[in-house]
Amino acid sequence: MDWVLLPGHLFEMAWPLLAMESLVAGVPLVGLDCIGLREVLLDTPARRVPSRDSAVLAEALFEEMCRPTVDEVQEFAGIAADRFQVKKQAVEIERIMHEVIEKKKAYGYGQYSSW
Repeated sequence: MDWVLLPGHLFEMAWPLLAMESLVAGVPLVGLDCIGLREVLLDTPARRVPSRDSAVLAEALFEEMCRPTVDEVQEFAGIAADRFQVKKQAVEIERIMHEVIEKKKAYGYGQYSSW
């Protein structure tokens, strides 16, 4: 695959998994500056273009074809893998859940009682 295009403004990407996967795989990416996708593409070598501007989008695609960012994106792949690793968040969520359970026990709530 030479590159990935994400025209996300059609559905405002709340969790742009494909963008994360592309960066982790070292595949160049052109994405629109929309909610969700903008946060993922921030501080990456991906090309980010304004939403609803087809001329700028075409220019970014042409630029990627003429001057590929593949080397920069492949160098960034390890950083992307670390940045988008869900294990850290899962461990933190588990810690918070245990904390809540312990507080419930401290206030006398049973293991199966309702909140």
